[in-house]
Amino acid sequence: GPGQQLEIAKSGNVATAITTYSSGVSDGGALYLQKSDSDTLGTHSLVDSGDVLGYLIFLGSDGTNYDQAAYITATVDGTSGAGTDMPGRIQFYTSPDGSATPAVRMTIKNDGNVGIGTTTPWGLLAAQIPAGAGSNSLTLASTTPSGGTDTHLVVTKAGNVGIGTASPGRTLSIDATESIIQMTSAFAGAQYEIGV
Repeated sequence: GPGQQLEIAKSGNVATAITTYSSGVSDGGALYLQKSDSDTLGTHSLVDSGDVLGYLIFLGSDGTNYDQAAYITATVDGTSGAGTDMPGRIQFYTSPDGSATPAVRMTIKNDGNVGIGTTTPWGLLAAQIPAGAGSNSLTLASTTPSGGTDTHLVVTKAGNVGIGTASPGRTLSIDATESIIQMTSAFAGAQYEIGV
């Protein structure tokens, strides 16, 4: 990201507030991060696809220097044009343990598609496991009253799907204590169940 041009330093907690006093429903504090492709102050030049419009950077001291833990970028995501054509994407980066180099974790494209583990989501929500990452690409679970975890659905890196199991060993693994499949007829009101 860019180097520092302004620093606000103070011992203890530091907070910056933007406060708006208004009865209007759409009025509120705002922070603008703007970019022109012109090198001359106060002039406009059309930005290009891939131009970063702004950063939010989070750093922590390692005892000697400030290292990056995470940051967020907003970038032009396509060809912009005069008037009201400014496609954008937002990307979220975090540093893994043992590193101070953030890697992109989530991307929101100009069409609204969200990618987790991929910067080119092919649908409204796309998740891809990077090389060397964990074994599961999707896990749906709930917390038990005792504080444990009940796993409901798992999709592994190998493509196996588990229902009621956290470690499916086949293309589809179902672990159920009751009926596995239940079908209900809308006409007769009858139910059909397949058990174990």
